[in-house]
Amino acid sequence: MALDQHDQGIEHPGRERHGVAGAMQQLMSQLGAVMGSVLLTTIAVGGTAKNMTPFHTAFLVAAGVSGLGAAAASFARRTRHVATP
Repeated sequence: MALDQHDQGIEHPGRERHGVAGAMQQLMSQLGAVMGSVLLTTIAVGGTAKNMTPFHTAFLVAAGVSGLGAAAASFARRTRHVATP
């Protein structure tokens, strides 16, 4: 998938840098997934069948982070593509 100006509302990197921009986007997505799963696992590690509180806490943290992400995404804006000669 070629990253262009309309995808994320970010500065257009130019055609010669699409590969670098795409790689950075993929890297950040994977890093976020790994960090999120490590955080939630760390929170929930003390949970047992009789003590579900750490699991509930991890779920609430995930819900909070998800809400913050949705709020941040609501501020994203599209930019117009300006054709270059």
